[in-house]
Amino acid sequence: MRTIQLQPQKLSLRAAGTVLDAAGMNEVWSATAQHARATGQPVTLSVLDGSTTLRTWSIAPHGERTQLERTPAASTFTLHLAPWVMTVPSEAGPVEREVSTLSVARQQAEDAATSQNHDFTVAVTGADLDDVQVISPRPVVMVEDDEDELDSLEELFADEADAQDPKATAGALSAFLRKHRKPLIISSAAGAALFIGLVGGGILLANSTTNPSESAAAAAAQSPDTTSSPRIQTAAEAPAGFSVNAAWAADGATDQRSALTPSGSVIGTVSGRVLNIIDAETGEVRDTVHLPVKPDTAPVGFQDARGSGEGLVMTGGTTLMIWTAGDGLTTHTTSEKEALQVTGPTVIAVPKSTSTRPDAIRLLHGNDFETWKSPGTDASPITPVDGGMLWASSVDGGTLVTADAEGKTKSSTRLVGPSPSAKISRWLGASEKFVAVTWSETGREPVLALHAADTGEVVDTTSMGSGTATSTRAVLGLEKTVMLVGSTPVDLDTGRIGTRTEDLPSTTDAAKAVPGGWLLRAQDGTETIVTSRGSTIISPTSTETLVGLTGEDSVVVDHRGALARFDPAPPETP
Repeated sequence: MRTIQLQPQKLSLRAAGTVLDAAGMNEVWSATAQHARATGQPVTLSVLDGSTTLRTWSIAPHGERTQLERTPAASTFTLHLAPWVMTVPSEAGPVEREVSTLSVARQQAEDAATSQNHDFTVAVTGADLDDVQVISPRPVVMVEDDEDELDSLEELFADEADAQDPKATAGALSAFLRKHRKPLIISSAAGAALFIGLVGGGILLANSTTNPSESAAAAAAQSPDTTSSPRIQTAAEAPAGFSVNAAWAADGATDQRSALTPSGSVIGTVSGRVLNIIDAETGEVRDTVHLPVKPDTAPVGFQDARGSGEGLVMTGGTTLMIWTAGDGLTTHTTSEKEALQVTGPTVIAVPKSTSTRPDAIRLLHGNDFETWKSPGTDASPITPVDGGMLWASSVDGGTLVTADAEGKTKSSTRLVGPSPSAKISRWLGASEKFVAVTWSETGREPVLALHAADTGEVVDTTSMGSGTATSTRAVLGLEKTVMLVGSTPVDLDTGRIGTRTEDLPSTTDAAKAVPGGWLLRAQDGTETIVTSRGSTIISPTSTETLVGLTGEDSVVVDHRGALARFDPAPPETP
């Protein structure tokens, strides 16, 4: 029986804002026991795989460890295991790849077992508990070999062989396929899911949204109720308010690292060193791109600085990878002295040493960067607009500056405070029409204010509450006209401050702009999208990521690597 090895790539021990990258579990146990001895009290250690708590330990001052049956509300330490290194056996030798979580790895191992029709042993080592599990194939519907299908698979495996191991030839892989008749995994009554990945090289299952006669016959044979719509089988779950039947699904498509482009029309999913471009409307794979390095994080959707197109951006060390529909994949080598900032749909590279008030910035335009100089040493970049770049300047207590690429000032507007003694405590965002800032004044609660960009006069205000002026999250939406300040939407197009959204999750994580609104993650991992209309969409489980909304207000979710789109539920009939 073949064995798939899984080891955490790193062990991150966290406590009270401090992070220790441990060399091994001995260092983790030693650090927690030392803390217990120093305080004279047992400490707790919760072990997390991604956002999922696997188990919790109690460590006594003398070092004895006990696994708790229940996870406490708060633990002294948390140990983060993800990402993982997955070592997969192949005919050409072991292949190593990175997966985001243990659950994603097990899902992909099940996909591999099903595609090759034999058991795998999955061995987990290097974590707090070693574990061995046998993964068996899922039930499948067998079909006879199809010569055209095998020819297309031969070409696909030839590409994979070139990318993974030059010794693995297309002919050998083709012979292997012909020797072992491959099953089609029926993952929906509407269409068959085709295994188009290589074990260790990016497993992807994509569901067809068409209705070929063979699939219709299979659906009729499997379901006695032919009057209802066939249900697509997927591990993903629909959030409340959406149809329980997925419009399409792709199980095992990602390492749970996926993102929508700002328009919500294209999904980029990462699996190891493979980027899959998926049509958000149909679920079909538009393109499969082999990346030069493994991305450090999920892809980020961006819009061209001039609004002429959109794409996805990823980083792996000092390698910047940019995908656009027109140019495909473009790579750049970035300086270690630079940091990328994402503001709404805009990506900006700024010097780390002077990120607040840089002498110049680099703005992502198409598949490359263009340099924009600062209008002054006291200015911070806000966002590009049709007339140039908006900068926040401290001149005259607070001035909005519009400058060209050479840093030449085209216009400037001094902001008029709500009272003579008020001072700007934070710039939040701006458009060509309005500017959002917070004002502070001794003895009074901070005020969120909207100013007209041409006159600087206040057009709308709201109290923010004591001590929130500098700590409240403020995130510009992907449409660049609405931003979320705390739990309050602020419209930079109409100049109005909206109604505060109640019952949002308590979290210290920054909100993230996604198509259709903003994403917040609760401390237990459950995610919420606050839409630009003020409503909320909550993930049904902490293991499911909300990727964003498409143009039709459908939601795309990523459940441990199972990608799916759910449409709004039809209104109930009386």
